[in-house]
Amino acid sequence: MISDYFFVTRRGSAGGGGGGGGSHTGEEGDLYIDGLAIKRQKDGSLFPFRGADAFSLFHRHMVGQDIMPVLLELVEIGFNVIRVFSMYDENGIGKANGLGRLSPKQPDYNYNRWHQFLDLCASVGMRVEVVLGADTQTLGFNTDAMLDHVGRMMGLLEPHWNANFVETCNEPAKNGVDLDRVVPRKGRILRASGNYDLENGRIAHVLDYVTLHTERKPEWPRTCRALSEFRDGADGLEAVRVPVVSDEPTGYAEVARPDSRSGPGYPHGDWLDDARTYAAGCQMFGAGSTFHSDSGVSSVLLGPNQRLAAIEWVKAATWMPVDAQFSEYQRGGAGGGAGIGNMPIDHHDLEESTEPRALRTYCKRGAGRENCVAIRRGGGWFVKLLRGCTLIKEAFRGLVEVKEP
Repeated sequence: MISDYFFVTRRGSAGGGGGGGGSHTGEEGDLYIDGLAIKRQKDGSLFPFRGADAFSLFHRHMVGQDIMPVLLELVEIGFNVIRVFSMYDENGIGKANGLGRLSPKQPDYNYNRWHQFLDLCASVGMRVEVVLGADTQTLGFNTDAMLDHVGRMMGLLEPHWNANFVETCNEPAKNGVDLDRVVPRKGRILRASGNYDLENGRIAHVLDYVTLHTERKPEWPRTCRALSEFRDGADGLEAVRVPVVSDEPTGYAEVARPDSRSGPGYPHGDWLDDARTYAAGCQMFGAGSTFHSDSGVSSVLLGPNQRLAAIEWVKAATWMPVDAQFSEYQRGGAGGGAGIGNMPIDHHDLEESTEPRALRTYCKRGAGRENCVAIRRGGGWFVKLLRGCTLIKEAFRGLVEVKEP
């Protein structure tokens, strides 16, 4: 049954109004790539990618469930993109959500429901990133079958203003998708291959943007830095020179699973603080990030702890200026002082005995101001200003805005 909130909003129009944080994100119209930036077509402004998992949401819509409560929750929190899968098998996502296999090979797969699904998302201003392929080997999708599916999906998505992003495949190295042949056609929809594996120091099959799955290691919040390393290049790493988004970092659950999910009981750091510093860091170093969670995989209302983490994630991502991704980079070094780029606040490594200590302290300088992120801080951490800088505000502990002298 289609929700009472449903009304048609195809490309060129947008239902609802107002800004984010209510019943509508305020988003409307196409997006485009301008160099390293994602911008809004309507006014050329930078687009902050604030995504959330909604892997199973199309499946739930296709079988007649009301998906509007999930959409409205994500809009209320402040997300403006959802990441949705068009297929998966019954062993991973299909097991987690209790819906089983989602495959275009099944007779009950209704391609036309994508129009209604996207219109529902558009009615609240939600942009959509569609993962075209997943579990292709177990679903029996060879290259020709994938070409047919990708072509058909692109035709369905293109009329909708909010179908802004596609990934050719989720982790294609695990799915056997031939990215030399399976390439979504170029048009108004921004394309990522889904590939981020390195081949001789470079990512192959770079399209309009890159979706990066940063490492799920104990120190995972500091891996936000990888977005700019992949974008701009680093030692032994060739620059992709397109916008980079973090798509599946360490996720959140009601109770932590340290190998893949943070939450209450996470042994390596404060779970809410990690959400803030990682999300702020992804907006600092790249085009943004996607909040990953158990509830998002199943596409149900967020569990209470996952909701808390999501709220903190969006608050911190919103605090970081969108143009910080292009500002001058600075990093604290061992022993305190200037570090890399002449730091505005002091940093000592956690192994040192002198405060303020942190695992990493990153700063970006622009227009006479600095935005700083101190990750995994020592117990006595405080804002120690350097070279005559003054404190504007410490929005959250470890997220600091500073004025240049």
